[in-house]
Amino acid sequence: MRLKSSYRCARGSFSRRVAERLDDSSRGLQPTVARAGNLRRGAPPEPGHLPGRHASLRDETETALHEPSKEQRIRTPSGAERRVALPTNQHHAKTGTSRRPPNLCLSRLVFICLNSGVLTALFRLYGLALAAALALSVAAAETATVKLPRIRYLAIAPGLGAAHIRETNLPWSIHIARLDRRRHDWGIVTTLGQGKIQGLATLSQQIAALPAELGRPRAAVNGDFFLIKPGPYQGDPEGLQILAGELVSAPAGKCFWAEANGKLHIGAVAARLGVTWPNGHPTPLALNQTPPPNGATLFTPRFGTTTEATNATELVLERIAGQAWLPLRGDETYRARVREIRPTGNTALARETMVLTVTGNATTNLAGFKSGDFVSLTTSMSPDLSKATIAVGGGPVLVHAGKEQPWPSRRGPLEYKQPRHPRTAIGFNRRYLYLVAVDGRQPELSVGMSFVELAALLKQIGCTEALNLDGGGSTTFWLDGQVMNSPSDKHERAIANALVIVRKTK
Repeated sequence: MRLKSSYRCARGSFSRRVAERLDDSSRGLQPTVARAGNLRRGAPPEPGHLPGRHASLRDETETALHEPSKEQRIRTPSGAERRVALPTNQHHAKTGTSRRPPNLCLSRLVFICLNSGVLTALFRLYGLALAAALALSVAAAETATVKLPRIRYLAIAPGLGAAHIRETNLPWSIHIARLDRRRHDWGIVTTLGQGKIQGLATLSQQIAALPAELGRPRAAVNGDFFLIKPGPYQGDPEGLQILAGELVSAPAGKCFWAEANGKLHIGAVAARLGVTWPNGHPTPLALNQTPPPNGATLFTPRFGTTTEATNATELVLERIAGQAWLPLRGDETYRARVREIRPTGNTALARETMVLTVTGNATTNLAGFKSGDFVSLTTSMSPDLSKATIAVGGGPVLVHAGKEQPWPSRRGPLEYKQPRHPRTAIGFNRRYLYLVAVDGRQPELSVGMSFVELAALLKQIGCTEALNLDGGGSTTFWLDGQVMNSPSDKHERAIANALVIVRKTK
């Protein structure tokens, strides 16, 4: 198996995962030539795809591939000339003629069994032992060593490089952006669809709306999982989001966050948000989301125009002079005055007010409550994220302390099966930050990856810490003004938030 590469990525072997449950010989694979200049995705564009911003660069470098010279001057879309090292036409992806290991045939048979339901039938008829033995064969295939070629990144700007890896046998199409963390003129920020929780926007739209003072966007990927079902709370990120220091969504598991001093983190974050009533009783606090049936939810102006909560009692909160207030920060304590009590809900969210929505059994804390009373709010999290400037949720953790994390938990024989889907991930080591997108659900271009394969990929490119982000139709890789990957929906999906690498303004 050989990798076809562009963005100046060297050819080489990527994986021998039991022929990835496919019989290569039955597919009639032929040697293919590595195409150096296809910055979009290394394959002819399909109907419905966005036009390539780098079309002129792509055409010139592909033409030069068949010329004997190893270097050529090209003109970029901005009009500047760039000298690009190009592979010669001797760079082929050779399929090879080595004998297939004996376990490949068995694993292919197991794959057929898994997809046809045979494994389930065997489990029912012959018990755990036989089904477990077959499942273990698949598990062994899924943990095979992943070997990447030596990747050469195309310099997008000083400190930022990009690579596109094509593996032609499976196939896989992988896009990577790599940022040098030693450079202080770069940063990473989060965006929010339409600038609020309510509503979605494509990655390109979110980047276009990025405030100029944050810097010039150069690379980006989609962010956290989110509520996609149409309704008043569509667009709510599933986990944590911190936007330019503002806490807009509470944590619900694994997260990536960054501090102003450049420190990066990936790990579990637990929410400790709460409200303390005048009677001294505390109640856990949700934030900018669908209110729980028995609890309290805090809405800030970042949510939208109204709370959309019905059949709930709502307290309109106002600032006390000299006290901390909006924008909401993590790991802070706020003391607020109740300006109004609204028994019907769906309160408007004014610029300098917050609304506390109380439902179900939690309303017992409002006995004797009146306008002018005070409540105490806390936005504590564990660990302390008071220094975090940006954060986004995701999961699972793929790489931790330089080791691929086990996946799945393998409680039963049927859990060894690993589905492949489009994937997005973020990772880093002491020197670099990586944004990664793997296309999927497109048999002629890319089949996607399992979590096992994605973890192996992130480790191989150098990540000591890595986190999976939202995937599927949400997977989008944006570079220097253009969507470079091939979204499985055949167009950009509207998403909740994103991670963007920016060149800071001086």
